[in-house]
Amino acid sequence: TNDTYTNSGVTANHNNSEAVLGEAPSSVTVGTPATTYKFTHWTADSPTGLGVDSTTGCISRNTTQTNNPAWNITANYARLTTTALTSSSNPSTYGDNVTFTATVTGSGGTNPATGQGTVTFKNGGNVISGCTAVGLSGNTATCTTSVANANLLSAAASPHSITAEYSGTTTTTGIPFAKSTSDPLSQVVDPKALTVT
Repeated sequence: TNDTYTNSGVTANHNNSEAVLGEAPSSVTVGTPATTYKFTHWTADSPTGLGVDSTTGCISRNTTQTNNPAWNITANYARLTTTALTSSSNPSTYGDNVTFTATVTGSGGTNPATGQGTVTFKNGGNVISGCTAVGLSGNTATCTTSVANANLLSAAASPHSITAEYSGTTTTTGIPFAKSTSDPLSQVVDPKALTVT
C-alpha cells in the first residue's frame, strides 16, 4: 500500500498505511525545486474507481472496492512562468497604432515555444478586439490596435490599464507550463492635435 507519493518535489503523506475514505493527506509539501514547478492538482491512478479530490488529495472510492486496497495518486505540476508586457509607443497619440508585446519566460531556463499556449490582451479587464488567444511566436505574442478600433485607446479614458494573460499548456508528456498574467501596463494616450485650415 502506498502511503506517501512524491512527484518532482511534491509529496502527499497519509497518516495510515492505506487509503481511508474521505481522508486528506496529513501534509502536502512542495520541496526542491519549488521555485521551478507549481503544484496544480491531484489525479487518481489506481485501482479502478478510486477517486481523489483534485485540490486537497482527499481519497474516495466506490462501494465495489475492498476495504483497504492498494492505491496510487499522482501529483500534477507545471513549470512556473512570468509574463512581461511592453508597448511600442507610450505615451501614444489618439488614432495611432500601438503594438503590445508579451514575453513569456519559463522557470529553470526553459521557455514556452511556438504553439505552446496563447496570450490574451486586455484593456481594463476587457479583451482588446482582435487580441484574443494570440499564439506564441517563440516565447512572445503581439497585439496591435488598429485605427479601426483606436477608440479603445481613447484619450478621454487615459491612462489605460493593459494586461497580458498567458494561457499555460496541458500535456500528457513532459511538463506543462503554468498560467501567468503580466503586471498592468499604464498606457497613456494623448489627444490628437487639432489642425485648423
